[in-house]
Amino acid sequence: MPPLSSYTGTYIGYSLHSGRLTLNLNYELKDRKLKGLNNIVADQLYLGEAVQSDQAIKAPVHLGLALLRDRKGVINLDVGVQGGLDDPEFSVAGIVMKAIVNVLSKAAAAPFKMLGSLVGSRKDLGKVEFAAGEVALNEENQERLRQLAGALKKRPKLVVVVQGNSSFEADKKAMQQQAVMAQMATARNVPFTVNNPVDWLLESQNRSELRKINKALALKSESDRKSEIRAAEPHLIDEALTQKTYYQMFKDASEKQTISEQALTALADQRALSIKQFLIESGQLDSNRISMKKANPGVLTGLITRLGLEAR
Repeated sequence: MPPLSSYTGTYIGYSLHSGRLTLNLNYELKDRKLKGLNNIVADQLYLGEAVQSDQAIKAPVHLGLALLRDRKGVINLDVGVQGGLDDPEFSVAGIVMKAIVNVLSKAAAAPFKMLGSLVGSRKDLGKVEFAAGEVALNEENQERLRQLAGALKKRPKLVVVVQGNSSFEADKKAMQQQAVMAQMATARNVPFTVNNPVDWLLESQNRSELRKINKALALKSESDRKSEIRAAEPHLIDEALTQKTYYQMFKDASEKQTISEQALTALADQRALSIKQFLIESGQLDSNRISMKKANPGVLTGLITRLGLEAR
């Protein structure tokens, strides 16, 4: 690719280490303006040393190239190029390089969108959303990760970066409720699995344990709380009144539970591990294609874990 050697430093910020370029040019010249749709095939295009250039692309070019290279190391692009013959800086090589730079910018700016296009998906393959307080992947996210694994197999020079996330509000509330249900299960000597609190409280034995927890926390008694609810909502009677009473008892007991920042960070790490394990076990992705990062307590932002990509 000698014609492009002088341009890679200018527009990409790196010297050209290796590569072979094939162009299928289809130009139209009108009023000294050159315009065309061209097929560019770059085989084994790899960059060398960094070059200082004010015109260089402000994007992770190594990542962009890794997104574009197929399993054989070939980049195949159909791009539109145009330029004016009266431009003193006009050259076909320069036009081609600017076209490549434009594609690189788009790839690096939306890498998971490009990966999705490889497997016919319009979903954001870099986003995994968990239910509050849970680490299990739902069916939608499992399918999303399968698609991601399939796309990554088509781009062997990419590594997916997984750093878990959690919510100081939604996850904390869910974990507080889980803590109370776990106490009931332990007292009854039965296994605890995450369940809907409303369904959980339909069992008389759980209600009995909740009364004990309620008393230990010095909260209002069942009878006092039932009287308050009856006064505020006189239409509630019988079982409906009882269910509302126990749910309110459960809610207040939950709010007394302490959930530490460390627990939320641990939840985030468990979610990251769930993603990694699924990519390996169900997505059949090599473990060396996945980079795990510990969750950072200072940047926990919510239920959505956003994945990253690196070039290797």
